[in-house]
Amino acid sequence: MESKGTLNINSSPIGADILLNGTYIGKTPLLKYMVEKGTYILSISKDGFKEYTTILHVTNNTPINISVILTPSKGQLNVISNPTSAAVYVDGEYAGDTPLK
Repeated sequence: MESKGTLNINSSPIGADILLNGTYIGKTPLLKYMVEKGTYILSISKDGFKEYTTILHVTNNTPINISVILTPSKGQLNVISNPTSAAVYVDGEYAGDTPLK
């Protein structure tokens, strides 16, 4: 009796790091990755995006297909100018004058 399952993991954007129980196993897309049956914590991450984490329950001979659209993470912008009081626009909208956080 087979005691393994298969993981097929895709993400948008591609090239995200995949960790299974905290151990790096590759980058997306990752196809036909064999694992023993059991419960795992799957994490998918890429710089500039929020990490995706889920729990997988792998059973005998069962393929698990995961497809994730990673959400861009928000950053912080600090703008300093000399002279001060320069107008700052973000995506065409006025955000304030320097110095600005």
